[in-house]
Amino acid sequence: MRKYNLRDALAYNFAKVLPHNEPNLWKMNDADCISILSWCEDWEPQKVYETAYKESRIEELLSWDEWAADIQPLPTVVRTELQRAVLVHEKAGNLRVLLGYSFVESWIKRISKWGFGIFAAIVLLSWLG
Repeated sequence: MRKYNLRDALAYNFAKVLPHNEPNLWKMNDADCISILSWCEDWEPQKVYETAYKESRIEELLSWDEWAADIQPLPTVVRTELQRAVLVHEKAGNLRVLLGYSFVESWIKRISKWGFGIFAAIVLLSWLG
């Protein structure tokens, strides 16, 4: 499991006040699941990929390097294992940190977009006036 640093702990506590959103597994592709699990476990993506195959008890169809070079859909049983792991982390609360980061990042984008527009308008008005 990932050990949280101070920034992660702040994001987690901030996310507690946000509405709870379940991960939308239908919109996530295999690479998304691997990335999320890599962050949650603090593992390299290759280890997540190999562990998903190991846990699903089937032989790897493509090596990590082959799959990463040309990302293709994983077998259903492997994808199901990845989704199960994402849900385990969601129930443990590990995805709340990512929810907090996502919320802050979306608001920073909004504020910077509107802030730049307001700044440009003020500069334009002062230049014309």
